[in-house]
Formats: sequence, structure tokens, C-alpha cells
Amino acid sequence: MPDGIGILAAVAGCLADAGLNVIESQDFADTDTATFFVWVDFEASDSSDIAQFKARFAELAAARDIDWTLRLESERPKALIMVSKGDHCLNDLLYRHRRGRLGAEIVAVVSNHGAAEWLCERH
Repeated sequence: MPDGIGILAAVAGCLADAGLNVIESQDFADTDTATFFVWVDFEASDSSDIAQFKARFAELAAARDIDWTLRLESERPKALIMVSKGDHCLNDLLYRHRRGRLGAEIVAVVSNHGAAEWLCERH
């Protein structure tokens, strides 16, 4: 979505108005493209809360030119991780994945290092 003032407030307002409880939220702005990204994990008491949220958020998305998706936690996208020199970033991603906090299923790790430098364990 294009970056702008009040995005988080508008998203949070839609969630609250639908009676949805935010469990976790992450956001950041890409200053090179002036794009703002928001990821929200929330829970609902029933499917009518979700329907209400979808309807309300569709209006907000149209007004603010927001590209959005909504999916169940069990519908994790597949992810390819590309690694360069720093192993601390890979360690962080694998830790998040193991704890169920990455939001994606890692299907492969690609590196520009020799195979002997990496040890991968599949679970």
C-alpha cells in the first residue's frame, strides 16, 4: 500500500470495529518505493466477525489503494530463503520458523557458499 499518515490507525480501527482481537502486528515502510507493509495476526470469535471485517476493509482498501490478502494461519505460503554471507539472518529466520512465527513454510534454502559450509536439518 502507498505509505501515508494514519494507515495503522485505519487498519486497527477496522479490526476493532469487527470485534477481532490482534495477537501480533508487524509493519514497515520501504522508503525506496514509498510502500508501507502491515502484517497482522488476529483471532475471531466466529465467521461473522471475519465477514464484517472483509466488507469494511474492502472499502478502506479501495479508498487507500491497498493491495491485501486474508488467509487462515494454516494456509502458509511456501518460501525460498536466499542466503549470502551473514549467517545471523538465516539463524533468525530458522528460529522463527521452528517457533511457528515465520508465517511461511520453508521449502528450500539457497546459498552462494560451498555445500560444506552449511548444515541443514529437515523436520
